[in-house]
Amino acid sequence: WAGRVLSVTTDLFFWLALLEFVIAGLMFAIATPQAREEKAGRFLVKIMLVSFVYMLITQWDYWIVRLVDSFTAVGEHAAGQIFSPSLVVDFGLALSGSVMRTLNISDSVTNPPIVLFTLLTAFAILICYILIATQMVVTQVESYLVVSSGIFFLAFGAFRATASIAENYLLYCVHVGIKLMMLYLVVGVGGPLTATWADVLRNDQFLSFETSPSIDRVQLP
Repeated sequence: WAGRVLSVTTDLFFWLALLEFVIAGLMFAIATPQAREEKAGRFLVKIMLVSFVYMLITQWDYWIVRLVDSFTAVGEHAAGQIFSPSLVVDFGLALSGSVMRTLNISDSVTNPPIVLFTLLTAFAILICYILIATQMVVTQVESYLVVSSGIFFLAFGAFRATASIAENYLLYCVHVGIKLMMLYLVVGVGGPLTATWADVLRNDQFLSFETSPSIDRVQLP
């Protein structure tokens, strides 16, 4: 997509830039001599802004990709690990298995409520991590589409009347990057927190049930 989209984007950019400069030239021609000095300074700023937009279009594979990837890098650095959707699912399987290993055969007879609670906890952990992995896949696909085909919207930055479209596109790239960063942070923070649940269940500190007055509270291994 990138090659075909870039060709259309460049053509649209030049036509809008030409329209912008024609309008600016006409405004300069009909302005009073006192106002021409101010308009000349604005015209120079306009040239710089249009040149900056053109740089973003021609070097989108560097600037736009770096913009999105920078948020991902921050999330991975804060979490202390590089994550992928499959790794997140494996992480959820490992944590739910750790919770399941807190049970033993005698618990099904002596303490059925905590067995049920443990099973539900393990299942909830696995489902949550599967949902996070699914959201990561959707967001990553969204980032690929934004980076590759979304550069078309940068062409509108050459004309003052449509410049907000290019600004909204850049804001959307930031939004996608922040979304990825927050997903990585959730996985990074949720891992140690979820791992403590297994210890809580192992020590039977969360729920305590007695099967009869003569039987002491069952301690999970």
